[in-house]
Amino acid sequence: MSGFVWNETSGQAVFDLAREPLLVADTQGNILLANSAARGDEDLSVEDWGSATVFSALGTDAAGWGMSLAFGQGHTTEFDSTVSQALHRKFGNWQATPVSEDHFVVSFGQGAETDGQSALVIQALKLKSQYLSEAQKAQTDQLTGMANRRTFETALTEAMNQNRESGRVFSLIMIDVDKFKSINDTYGHMKGDEVLIGLAGIYKSSVRGDDSAHRIGGEEFAILLPSANRHTAEDVAERLRLRVESGPIADLPVTISLGIVTCEGGFWTQSTLIDAGDQALYASKKNGRNRWTHFADMPTGEQVA
Repeated sequence: MSGFVWNETSGQAVFDLAREPLLVADTQGNILLANSAARGDEDLSVEDWGSATVFSALGTDAAGWGMSLAFGQGHTTEFDSTVSQALHRKFGNWQATPVSEDHFVVSFGQGAETDGQSALVIQALKLKSQYLSEAQKAQTDQLTGMANRRTFETALTEAMNQNRESGRVFSLIMIDVDKFKSINDTYGHMKGDEVLIGLAGIYKSSVRGDDSAHRIGGEEFAILLPSANRHTAEDVAERLRLRVESGPIADLPVTISLGIVTCEGGFWTQSTLIDAGDQALYASKKNGRNRWTHFADMPTGEQVA
């Protein structure tokens, strides 16, 4: 959604400031937001705007045409005769203004241009979309589309705070790709990137509820399970291991090693918790790879956290 929170209460309040009807739509014509003027306009059927499209709201029979045709470079004579003319017949002046890569504000003014209030509202939507898009980029790993280390550290801090305040047990799984350097050396870094992207897809699709998956550097990933005890975390780790092992990933056989640490209380810091997960991960690699190890199962002499 290009980072825009369309149904946010404050965003709706700003949107309602415009006197003329305004709709926010995606490139398929789905209406995501309608201001109060649009919802009260007798010529627009958008009382149930959450399930409406621009075309159904206008009462045209051109629902098969995408907004990308309407507002992109793909105008055709047939399109203009069905949608564009219908808009002009019904509303006189109309225009669509892009506010993000895949969202538009559709305005229906009677004058030659959008009125001043609407123009300010549209500009505010543009700026907000840009801000949220940049904020999303700052929290996202650009290669895999996963949440990045910065987001991971924020989420881990929140889980630790919850543990201190309410005693909520949580677990952390650290994951590393087995023999990843060999993959890069043998098949090239582009193939290595394909492997990371494929693994990211598995991790992202495997998390549930308030769990989160992160790429924290190189070929290392972390799964944070804010409500998981040891048994649940071990089940998740084994499920991930089996999914990857059953591959292939990017047409290659790939395995992973995992380290688990469960926080039930005590004097953990973010650093010692991550270190404990890494130690369990390295134990998995040392003992043959393609396996998981829980930090609590490591011999006391090997634990340094």
